[in-house]
Amino acid sequence: MNKFITLSIITIVIFLFQGCLAEKTEVITKLETQIKDDPKSAELHAKIAYQHYSESLKNKNIFSLEKAYEEAQKAHKLAPNNLPIKGLLYDISFSKTMFMKDKGAAQQIKKLFPDLYAANFNVAPPSYIDFLFVSNSKDAQKNQIKLLKSALQENPRFTNSYINLAVNYADLKRYNLATDTLQRGVKIAQDKQKIIFHAMLAEIYMEQSIVLESKNQCTSNDTTLSKKIIKEAKTAIQLDSNLLDMYALLSQTYSRLGQKELALHAAKTYHDKANNTESQYTYESALLEVGKKEKFFKAVNENTDIFHLAYAAFYDQNWNDTVKYYSKYIKDTKSKNFYRYIMLSLAKGKKENKNAMQNELKNLPPDIKWTDWKKNLKSHLIGKLSGDQLLQLANTKCKKTEALFHIGFIAYIDNDNEKAYRYFQKVLDEKLYAYTEYIASYYFLKEKK
Repeated sequence: MNKFITLSIITIVIFLFQGCLAEKTEVITKLETQIKDDPKSAELHAKIAYQHYSESLKNKNIFSLEKAYEEAQKAHKLAPNNLPIKGLLYDISFSKTMFMKDKGAAQQIKKLFPDLYAANFNVAPPSYIDFLFVSNSKDAQKNQIKLLKSALQENPRFTNSYINLAVNYADLKRYNLATDTLQRGVKIAQDKQKIIFHAMLAEIYMEQSIVLESKNQCTSNDTTLSKKIIKEAKTAIQLDSNLLDMYALLSQTYSRLGQKELALHAAKTYHDKANNTESQYTYESALLEVGKKEKFFKAVNENTDIFHLAYAAFYDQNWNDTVKYYSKYIKDTKSKNFYRYIMLSLAKGKKENKNAMQNELKNLPPDIKWTDWKKNLKSHLIGKLSGDQLLQLANTKCKKTEALFHIGFIAYIDNDNEKAYRYFQKVLDEKLYAYTEYIASYYFLKEKK
């Protein structure tokens, strides 16, 4: 979520190093000539400041920003009650505070512009300025939240406070507080700002959904979250059709809901618009998840992720390739993901025999992150826990889906296809559409021999 924070490290670095000298346009040169004849003209100093400020934003030139600040200060000193000049100095000072962490500019804002906070304009209040100077360490996060809450009390119309407060809550996995904050902010945001709020809401709802899934907490709440993701992503796209990440979110979410054609359409739109490795990955995922395995193999190119090749080989029941690709993936990425090893072991069991599968599972890396459920699943696969016992321990929909699939796959290895297909059908009945177990069961039943 940090990509949404107003202060981007990348932006700051670009701002610092892209320009070495203040840019001088013809307009600036002309104004500087005029001011030699009238050095006490607040209006001319303000015009020069505005031109340098425009150049600093356009060319990411820090020296132009410094020059703008210098000229705006001169203009304000000559005409301290001129509101347009005061507003210009505020904008430039705020940019210096944001991009350069300039404490002098920050203090100037707090000293000169209390009337702007009182007028409830969308400008940074004192506590937000203080927030900009708090470090990003986890120990400082409580202080950041405290300052941002104060900033909202000082000026509830400054939308950056809502955005940064939501980011902090999301980092702490306090998702309800994060989304509540964004819902409050979007009500007062201007149209261009609303794009950020709706996109962030979609991202946070997705993150919350993934966290629930990773904890095997499959409940009806997951469907509710999926519907919220779709609503916010579609709203963001309506405001800006080039928000590529939103198409990817839509594809993933439609897939979770079993709305296959919508998932594929969103993925294809994303791929057509972006045409990069990430969009290729999303498009390939959608093809596999919606049951278009044949189209996936046609879409394969040099950028195809080996992880997708491993999945596709598994769904295609090409056990030699499954073992080859998963082995390479685990070796290349040094993966410690339990489920990657499970897939590899199942493929080895089908390729060779049950002993090959169990031997693979007995030699898992010691630093895998274990949970009680993972231990139960492993115990079943190595023959220490019966299928009925495993199902009794499956206390969520996610766990039940995993249990049914692995019971079925053991029967598949034993060539008891009747039992295997019966359990694969039970997996489909659980309707966790984007789960690997669901997709594999779909393909195995579709192509049963």
